[in-house]
Parts: sequence; structure tokens; C-alpha cells
Amino acid sequence: MSKKAQVKTSLDVDKKATTNVEETSNFKSPLLFEKKNYQLMLLGLLVIFAGYGLMMGTNNDIESLTAKFPKEEVYSARRIIIAPIVIVLGFIIEIYAILSAKKNN
Repeated sequence: MSKKAQVKTSLDVDKKATTNVEETSNFKSPLLFEKKNYQLMLLGLLVIFAGYGLMMGTNNDIESLTAKFPKEEVYSARRIIIAPIVIVLGFIIEIYAILSAKKNN
């Protein structure tokens, strides 16, 4: 039988199939971001939640439908100035964490 006329046996096919399985099992899916980016994203979320906590305040116990909120607490600097700034800072941290470039070695 000449070399051109040789037929691949099932054993040859099985060897190729197992090598393809081994190559795909060693394949690691690369992460989209680095560890630093994920830490910054978590920090950004915590800062956003802290901002919403500052905006929420402490006088939120509504026992009846006629609850009264004092103007001093509703329109305090903490709720209308500091809390929105903290929330925006949290979103800036999130944007930086997403857009910061991945370092390739």
C-alpha cells in the first residue's frame, strides 16, 4: 500500500481527539479586568451606598401617614450637598475602574 492510499484508523482519530480535549482543558479564560480594577469597582459601590445612606438620614421612621419632617433635617447640608457629592465620587471611581487600561506584560 502506498503512502497516499493509507487510511486513517480509528486509533489515529482517537489520538487526535484526546489531544484536542487536552488543549482545550488547559485553556484559561482571561479575566476582563485585573484584581485592582475589581477592588476599585467594589470600593466605588461602597462609596455610592455610603452616599445614599447619608442622603437617607436618620429621621425616616414613618408610623402614620401624617408624619412630619422638620425642614432643618430635610434640607440639611448633609442631605443636599455632601451626599450627592459622595455619590458622584463613587460613580467617578467606578468609571475609572472600568476604563483604566489593562497592563500587558
